[in-house]
Amino acid sequence: MRRPARFAPLALVLLVACGGASARVEHAATGDSAPDHAAGVRTPALAALLNESWEAELHEDPMMATMLGDHRFDEEVPDLSADGVLHRRRRLHDALARAHAMESSIEPSDRTTWRLFVEGYEAEVGMEVCELYLWNDSPMSNLIVALNQVAQIHEVRSADDARTYVARMRGFARMFDQDLANLRSGVTQGRVAPRATLERLIALADRTLAQPTAEWTCASEPIASAAALGDEASSAFAAELTAALESDVRPAIQRFRDGLAGDILPHARDAEHEGVASLPDGAACYAATIRARTTTTRSAEDLHALGESEIARTDAQMIEIGQR
Repeated sequence: MRRPARFAPLALVLLVACGGASARVEHAATGDSAPDHAAGVRTPALAALLNESWEAELHEDPMMATMLGDHRFDEEVPDLSADGVLHRRRRLHDALARAHAMESSIEPSDRTTWRLFVEGYEAEVGMEVCELYLWNDSPMSNLIVALNQVAQIHEVRSADDARTYVARMRGFARMFDQDLANLRSGVTQGRVAPRATLERLIALADRTLAQPTAEWTCASEPIASAAALGDEASSAFAAELTAALESDVRPAIQRFRDGLAGDILPHARDAEHEGVASLPDGAACYAATIRARTTTTRSAEDLHALGESEIARTDAQMIEIGQR
């Protein structure tokens, strides 16, 4: 959840391959054991790679699977540990190698799909130099925000929904600990967020901890929805969820907050070094980000100049229109 955009390239590939998302989501929701995520792809090796890669993406981000209507992994959460990151990287590199090896055998009708797959995975592999998981928590992208977003994608409409929701909440405690361990590793490598960013994140944790658990969005919204299950079931769910949040999640947020304040903040970058260039491999990270966001290899200076020229052009147009 922290990095939801990382899966967009493959999602786009599969929309191209399948002609839309509805068939894939409905198929997944039926519980079929092996839905075809590459319908319409004529190159067998590419179809196999797309199917395997999409299944891996859903395993790695089970909350995205829930959002897309695939409920096989509803009780699971992503593995944010260093081992989890390494496992994903190895898979990406292997998938890219397989994709490149089949280039000469791609059917003409599959060239766009193949190129999109390669483009998306190359961009993510290129971003590895940034080591974002070691430092890039912020007030907008963090596990506290993700915790309260889960209620929007994991609706509680049945007893099974209630069971998996509680299990997923307990999993968040593990993710908070994994994230803090990653940030501590980042400190040893000189990869730390700016001070102002960390101070705002600590303030967010303080506000969350000061709030009664029952008022957290991840508690209030599903408990309200569970009322449709009947008094007995909804009461049992509310008790189990509250216990999970109080015994597992709240202490994990407290550990996360204390770790930020005690172990990470003292090493934070000051106001004169807030830019990515101040990090190890900062210039390479900036270039990789440009490549990932724009699909080009244009330099930062070139893009900045382009932005200034475009602003000047549109400003001149507005002035001319205003005068008329």
